[in-house]
Parts: sequence; structure tokens; C-alpha cells
Amino acid sequence: EAYRLHPSIGGPYMSEVVDEMVQLLTEDAFKGKMVLVMAGYELPMDKMLSVNPGLKRRIPKKIHFPDFNATDSSTLFVSELRKRQLTLDPPANDALPRLMQQLIDAPGWSNGGDVKTWVTRVVQQVARRMTSAGFTTHDHDMHVTVADLETSLAGFLKDKVPAAESDSSAPLAGLERAFGMLSHAMQQ
Repeated sequence: EAYRLHPSIGGPYMSEVVDEMVQLLTEDAFKGKMVLVMAGYELPMDKMLSVNPGLKRRIPKKIHFPDFNATDSSTLFVSELRKRQLTLDPPANDALPRLMQQLIDAPGWSNGGDVKTWVTRVVQQVARRMTSAGFTTHDHDMHVTVADLETSLAGFLKDKVPAAESDSSAPLAGLERAFGMLSHAMQQ
């Protein structure tokens, strides 16, 4: 994450790293021949770019990748479940978009990362349910239920709050919906 180049996040030597990047972008040996690609969350990236005013001037283009919506996130969720030989039962399939929206609306939404974490928790929940019922994967068709989704999501959301509160970048992450941003610069 390029925003870690800000000294308040990455440490005191980060100013020197940013200054060196600016220097390289202006040297004749590299000017107009180099592309700088940086990725990170929008607000922390803006803060990092403010470390050196020359850097911000040399980044003429930003490409914003919007957050996943509930439909796209649900599609990824189902795809990840299939990789683990799991399917949603019909009521769970109907409930997924509503529950996914709850995850999206939670602080610190991290798109595919959160979807994959939730899938992992669902797999664990299904395993607990199947084991407590005395089933093995060979005994029973493995379907995810609404209860599996709700239980795993509740635990995930509960765990996200303390993690966000202890994270030094959480104030920024809590104020914005996290999304990927790709910035690149090329001197003409």
C-alpha cells in the first residue's frame, strides 16, 4: 500500500523515499521514460501525496476503482464457496444480498478481502454445524444455510470493530469507504 510512504504511517525515513521518487521523476535520465504506479486507499493516498508538493504535481492521473456492490460481492462469494465444494441452499441464496449489504455497510469495507474472509468463516461454521450433527462430508451434501451465513457474519462484524479501532489508519478508513485507487505518473 503506497500510502505507507507517509511518515506518520511508514516511519521517519518515508519522507526521504518520497523525495527520492520526486528527484527521479525530474532527472533527465528518467524524465518522460518512467511510469510510477502506486495503489492504496484514496484518503491515505492523498495524505501521502501531500508529503512532497512536487510529487502531487507529477501525478497527473488517478484511476479510481469503485467498491464492489452487493451483487458483485455476492457473485464472488458464491464463486469462492464453489471452490470449497459448498453451495447455498435456496433460502441462503435469497438472504445473501441482504447480508452482503450489511458487510458492505460496516466500517472498513475492503471489498474482495472481506468477501473472502467471510467465506472462510462460513466454511468454518458449516464444519462446526456438520461435526456437531455427526455428519462428515461423505455423509451429507454440504449446503450453506441462512443460519451459517448469519452466525459467521455476526462474528466477522464483531471482530472487525476492535480491529478497526486499534488500527492507526482506522480514522481515515472509518470516514471513507475503502476502495482501491491506482495512481500513475509519467513525465511528458
